[in-house]
Amino acid sequence: VFVVPAEGGAARQLTEGDWDHDDPQWTADGSEIVFTANRRPDAEFRPLDTDLYAIGVADGRLRRLTDRDGPDASPALSPDGRHIAWIGFDDRLRGYQRTRLYVMNLDGSGRRELLADLDRGIQRPAWTADGQRIVFLYGDLGRTRLAEVDL
Repeated sequence: VFVVPAEGGAARQLTEGDWDHDDPQWTADGSEIVFTANRRPDAEFRPLDTDLYAIGVADGRLRRLTDRDGPDASPALSPDGRHIAWIGFDDRLRGYQRTRLYVMNLDGSGRRELLADLDRGIQRPAWTADGQRIVFLYGDLGRTRLAEVDL
């Protein structure tokens, strides 16, 4: 993950190592970037085992926000900067596992699953401008549907 001044200039590298860092998202106050990565030493043997991380833009301090067997991806930060919505699942080593929707506080506390009874895989969560709802996509009988859930 690199940052570049808006007015131009040299790029500054924030992350190190031989890992892919995906889905970077700025926090509302601009102090951190939240992203998805599999930073385990055996990452090439556990490709689904990604977690969410936050890195300080000023000091490079890295915080791991999730830690479980399975993917955590597509972080979406609330407009007020207090919450993160994301998708993932607990890997049970099956051929298909539905992707679920979660929300937590920016510090990683208060994790909870939303829509536990929805029997479809969720994609691309995004907050509404008022921060009261999360919109997302899901597949249903060959069609992509747009839906929302309030907190």
